[in-house]
Formats: sequence, structure tokens, C-alpha cells
Amino acid sequence: MTRVSIDGATLRTTVVTRGDRGLKKGGMMMRIAILISVFVVGLFTPCLSQASDATLETSYLIVSDGTGKLSSQQLKRLADDAQETLNRVLAFWSADPGISRSGKIKLFF
Repeated sequence: MTRVSIDGATLRTTVVTRGDRGLKKGGMMMRIAILISVFVVGLFTPCLSQASDATLETSYLIVSDGTGKLSSQQLKRLADDAQETLNRVLAFWSADPGISRSGKIKLFF
């Protein structure tokens, strides 16, 4: 924004900038962006750590223990129950599991 003022016989042009207030607002926006970034990274960190937990595959599912507290027998029983339920749903709806198009379903307990 440019401000023009006439002072006597002199024409004076002043460029008005955002000033201190604008810089503070810009700094605040940067802080908010950093806080949101840290929050998002914190949300996704537990998902990344699940790769080291126990994993079991069935015909349509990849089953993982997200807590690390399930025994292998418990995980197998849960995976078999989930696979059987999925088989019944697919049979009821006469649906294709779509593994060739989308891959297996990831299931975290």
C-alpha cells in the first residue's frame, strides 16, 4: 500500500508495510504450523512401530498384534475368527475379495 501526502510544495510518498504487527502474526502462523506438524508426527509414530510386532497372514488378511501383549495362540485364534467372519460376509454378498486389485486387508489388534 502506498500513501501519498502533500506537505506544502513537496510531494512525499511513503510505502506502508505490514510493520511489527504483521511480523508477529507471521511468526504466530509459523509456530502453529510447527505445532500441527509435531502433532501429526506424534499421531503416526505408533503406526510405524507396529511393524515390529507379531504378524500373521491368512488368505485375505494380514493380522498384527498392536499391543504386543497377545500370545501367538491368541493371535492365531483372532486371525482365524476374523478370516471366518470375512468369508461369511463375502459368501453372503457373493463378493470378490479383491486381493488382486487392492491387496490384503491389514488388521491390528
